[in-house]
Amino acid sequence: RNFKRILKEEFDPTNKEYDPNFQESLLQIPALPGCKAGYVATTMRTGYLIKGRLLRSARVGVFS
Repeated sequence: RNFKRILKEEFDPTNKEYDPNFQESLLQIPALPGCKAGYVATTMRTGYLIKGRLLRSARVGVFS
């Protein structure tokens, strides 16, 4: 019960710039027209933060 109150902010980095400090890149996807290389294309597993500190990194696919 206290764990849920203290715990986690869930974050989904889709369509944001790839940040290796908070995300783990599992695959690279060729950039489509209108998409910037280095941005997250898809999120396979959301990440979690506790008070702004990383608990679990998000697993993502990144445009290359």
